[in-house]
Amino acid sequence: MKGKRIAVLFDNPEASSERGPTWEQCGDMEEAARAVRTALESLGAEAIPIVIRQNDYGFVDELREAKADLIFNLSDSLFGESQYEPTLAGILETLGMPFTGAGSRGLSLALDKGVAKAILRSHGLATPEGGAVYPGEEAIKTLPLPAMVKPSAEDGSIGIATDSVVRTKEALDERVRYIWENYRQPALVERYVEGREINVALWGNGDSLLPLPPSEIDFSEFPEGLPKVVTLNAKWTEGSPEYEGTRPVCPAEVSPDLLEKINGTALKAFRIFHLHDFGRVDFRVDQEGRPYVIDVNPNPDISPDAGFSRATAVVGYDYPATLGEIGRLALERFDTR
Repeated sequence: MKGKRIAVLFDNPEASSERGPTWEQCGDMEEAARAVRTALESLGAEAIPIVIRQNDYGFVDELREAKADLIFNLSDSLFGESQYEPTLAGILETLGMPFTGAGSRGLSLALDKGVAKAILRSHGLATPEGGAVYPGEEAIKTLPLPAMVKPSAEDGSIGIATDSVVRTKEALDERVRYIWENYRQPALVERYVEGREINVALWGNGDSLLPLPPSEIDFSEFPEGLPKVVTLNAKWTEGSPEYEGTRPVCPAEVSPDLLEKINGTALKAFRIFHLHDFGRVDFRVDQEGRPYVIDVNPNPDISPDAGFSRATAVVGYDYPATLGEIGRLALERFDTR
């Protein structure tokens, strides 16, 4: 990265829309961007912060004026709306500027979780039974219980709480309606898999794509009697019982057989969803040791204390080196198009 001009692009955390708990709860994007800038500058790059402000496309002119060699795209939304994340990537593609991470196609495929499940199934990859459901649909009567109910097009555990796991048809119908009323989208309803939660981070492109050591959420200190799921509080509300009760462990202790299964599935999912540079695939592993894909994550959080950075540290990359490798992968990919 030495001598490169790099634009660090991020959405204003106050740009959230007025609906439900959203990105304003999900960490400090400004702080994350500052950490990225500091790390890139330690590698000899010139890092230029560019903020996306609410309903303001001025960032496009700022990007043009920056004449950056690369854009580090840290935005999981546009104007605080997750559904517009692919739109932002499309803008960058239209501008013809190199940027890190997935493009509009990959982001679109992964964002709609109902579509993502259908894609996984069509390629023979195991994922819990279910799909996108609107309030009052007849499908509710036939879905397996217990079920996990969450927004069909959000990230960062938005819309996920301990009562997202439902055990009756009445609770299922109520939670689906809650998602519709608060997030203006259908709910993703899928069979709840009791068991371990493991994720595999990956980086690379084409033949260079590699899985990183798997990570597991340790629920041993999770509040008694609650379903063991990574809720919004567990991910973002420091000091809450759910946050304190979800400890990430990397590398996770997995058998050689399970490691082969999850790595093989993660590699295939990364390619199927047209991800680039880095990504993550989340699994639930049932009590018989069978892994099920529950999410495909383009552009996972790359903050210093995030899971992706934790996984790269296991293989010997400190934080600046991790960002340097992501930047190198992106530049190499655009150079060979």
